[in-house]
Amino acid sequence: MRNYTILLSFALSVWVAACSSASQVPETTTDNGIPYEFHVDKEGASPQVGEYVGVHLAYTSASDSTFYNTFNQDVVYYMMGRPAGYGDPMAFYQMMSPGDSATFYLQADSLFKMMSPPDFIQPGEWVTATIKMESVISAEEYAEIEAARKKAKLEPELLVIRQHLEAQGIEYRESPDGIIYTVEEEGTGEQPGSGDKVKVHYTGKLLDGKKFDSSLDRGEPFPFVINESQVIEGWHKGVPLFKEGGKGTIYIPPSLGYGQRGAGEAIPPNAHLQFDIEVVEVSDPKALLKEQQQQIENYLNQRGITDYQVSPDGIYYTVERPGDGPKPQPNQKVTVHYRGTLLNGKQFDASYDRGQPFEFVLGRGQVIKGWDRGIPLFNVGGKGTLYLPSPLGYGERGSGSNIPPNSILIFDVEVLNAQ
Repeated sequence: MRNYTILLSFALSVWVAACSSASQVPETTTDNGIPYEFHVDKEGASPQVGEYVGVHLAYTSASDSTFYNTFNQDVVYYMMGRPAGYGDPMAFYQMMSPGDSATFYLQADSLFKMMSPPDFIQPGEWVTATIKMESVISAEEYAEIEAARKKAKLEPELLVIRQHLEAQGIEYRESPDGIIYTVEEEGTGEQPGSGDKVKVHYTGKLLDGKKFDSSLDRGEPFPFVINESQVIEGWHKGVPLFKEGGKGTIYIPPSLGYGQRGAGEAIPPNAHLQFDIEVVEVSDPKALLKEQQQQIENYLNQRGITDYQVSPDGIYYTVERPGDGPKPQPNQKVTVHYRGTLLNGKQFDASYDRGQPFEFVLGRGQVIKGWDRGIPLFNVGGKGTLYLPSPLGYGERGSGSNIPPNSILIFDVEVLNAQ
């Protein structure tokens, strides 16, 4: 391909205008039929899965409405993965190398098949994705860049907390990764670490002392797994600073809390938070996992089921029909028929009863862990049964009145499609 030397600002306006009519769509297409053109095509290696690409990216409609644009900000980094579905930028990045710029022409009907398009996008319209690839770096290099970026953002936020405490004469400690805290009681039990399950009583306040939440009001400590559960980053970093039985206060800057979005009306954007906490219990969640795995084995043996397999995640499963399609991959939309029962045989849900299979995107946390990790054990067209320990299901909380806490779940599943 020819190389063009043009200023970026001029180039972007040209590329935006290029999509204004279907007659200007290039004849050159990708392997799966997406038209494209390179504006700068330099020699160099393409990014590999697991590396990070630093890019500028803009999506523009045929009416010249740009609805996503990173050209006016710092380079955005994405970890390279395998392309999933029509128009996935990962497929475009694979064709490029540092210094390249290109435009890809996408049919709006296909691009927005799984989501609602912006109001100004018309059916049958072309949408362009304009990409300028700045760099390709290793995971280690990206970690260094991200750490430096976080530190630069975190420091002025921590200064606010320091000044607040110093003005009140409160002595504090500070962890290496940005948690300021005070200790009321040291505690004598285990120090929680990554992967440990903790139960914590807490009262959450804004820095001005206004309370927004408290487990004490509910009379039940809050359970979560360090570095696994979906709590704010400040909890993953702050709670392990206390031993079992320890009490104190952790002060969390916005970057490690709810950030620019805040959380509802109670926590405004960019709020500094303080949590008075007590670490009630520290335990190994794998102990329950092992206990329930033995229960599942006993259940299977009592019923003469000997052809079961066990995944590395601790999922027991049997295959009734292998299926002749590929195994579902992360980020694919998967279509599944299922029936869910408890170990006592009581059914709690079934897509078969509704006559409508269930769809979800694999690996996005839209379903319980046992599904994200268990469905890929079957090929498309496959049919079988998953036996899930409660840590891979609904855990201690259960789900509604149909799934009690710490329930082992059985799912008869049929993988209909993955795309």
